[in-house]
Amino acid sequence: MSKKSRLKNWTLGETRYITYYLIFPGDDKPWVDQIPFNGPLDTFLPLTRFNNDFTKMTDLRTKGETTWKDHNGVTHLVKVEDKPKPRTWGTK
Repeated sequence: MSKKSRLKNWTLGETRYITYYLIFPGDDKPWVDQIPFNGPLDTFLPLTRFNNDFTKMTDLRTKGETTWKDHNGVTHLVKVEDKPKPRTWGTK
């Protein structure tokens, strides 16, 4: 199954995750946090903090990820993933 169809399709009882990565300049370990969700991606995305940014919502729907860099040079990467990851938020 292609990645695009994988994003659109959902199996009852299947948990997927919105994974949020913060990648600091000069640091090799990103901070990672996840939000689990069940159900279609299009139903869950409007409930997230990205609902007011059309470009980020479109990228998440079509590509399964979106990325941007803030004014401090920190890279923000958000992905739709199938597997849980350990939370490493705020730890160095």
